Amino acid sequence: MTDGLNPTNPNSIGALIAEEWTINPFSPLPSFLEMIMMEEASRATRQAFLAGSKFAQNALLARTTMGDDLPTSTAETNNHLDTHFSILTSTLHKWKNQIMLAAGSLLQNYGAEIRCIAIYLLERRSLHYFSATMAESMYGARRVKLEKADRSGSRKLSDLSSVDKTRLALLLSLGPYLSEKLDSLHSEYRDPRERHRLPSTPLAAIWNSYPYARRLFDYSNALVQWRFLLGQSVIFDPASFLLEQVVRRVTKEDTDSNSTKPSKEKDIPAIAFPPASFASPMLSKYLHSPSKSQIGYFLAASVAFSWLTQLRRDVDTYQHESRSQRRAYETVGSHSGTGFIPPPPMPTSSRAAVVAAEEECSLCRKVRTQPTASPSGFVYCYDCLLRYVRKHGVCPATNMQCTEANFVRIYEPWL
Repeated sequence: MTDGLNPTNPNSIGALIAEEWTINPFSPLPSFLEMIMMEEASRATRQAFLAGSKFAQNALLARTTMGDDLPTSTAETNNHLDTHFSILTSTLHKWKNQIMLAAGSLLQNYGAEIRCIAIYLLERRSLHYFSATMAESMYGARRVKLEKADRSGSRKLSDLSSVDKTRLALLLSLGPYLSEKLDSLHSEYRDPRERHRLPSTPLAAIWNSYPYARRLFDYSNALVQWRFLLGQSVIFDPASFLLEQVVRRVTKEDTDSNSTKPSKEKDIPAIAFPPASFASPMLSKYLHSPSKSQIGYFLAASVAFSWLTQLRRDVDTYQHESRSQRRAYETVGSHSGTGFIPPPPMPTSSRAAVVAAEEECSLCRKVRTQPTASPSGFVYCYDCLLRYVRKHGVCPATNMQCTEANFVRIYEPWL
């Protein structure tokens, strides 16, 4: 179970699986647990983009429908300045509503494309600056190219070129976008109301085989990750397999080489992290990099923006309800002349109708004679209930078995 050269380095499958319970900081490759955490961080980022776009879309569309009316006053004025100001305010309000409606419609129709472009730009920026995706850069990893060293078949690791980084950014953005679009189209095709659009054509055959293709891709992804877990491969995901890229940890040589390169962002102040005794100098230097400060500012600004948006929406809702109540008050007050809201009208007397309905037999539709209750509790005429039970053998209300012995005679007081 141990290597002859290094007894502390296990090489069996069982030992490699057991080693995943702990992370070896001296290994150049991240462990399976770290790779899963990076993958989960990427998925959470895409979900955050989706939730943010949906929230912005609903907020914009709700704001345009809620703020169509401006507060008006019933008092007449002859001041021309106030008149021009109200016209200008109304015009600006209409323009703002049109812009917000256009933005909401754009997110509603092209939200997936906008998210794809945003993820591509962010991933491309991170890859060109850190040689790693956003999730990998936060976990202290970077990507390298797996190339052939010579004709003997040996491999070597080299830095990613600009073309490799751009290709990876395209795969990371287009992959989830195509998956989302295909899932949406396939769900529409499965709807019986939409199936008439695709008759028996090759396109229909493609849609019928899509679930199997999707399942095959999931199985291939699981196979690649399983090989990585067993130590039989250094590649963790299909994108890295297609581009022949490997994820490894950031070393001190990487930070030293990055510090010697000229950077356009030297003057950007870094985020002041509190000192930590467990953080190594390499980790502190990595966290205080300029792009990390930009990411921190972006996250803080996103949280603040969401809070302010929710607060603004609550304030607008309160103002809209206040305007509606004020207009209802003014409308009622204009009829009475005093502004006093009269009480609601008294309900009409319907006691006679209720009494008549309570004394009616549901079988003969007449006033009950010799009221008799069935086992269900409903009251009928004795003759009506007797004839029904003798004919059907069940209770009229519950259709459960009933006999004459189950009848309960009700003796009403003499009125």
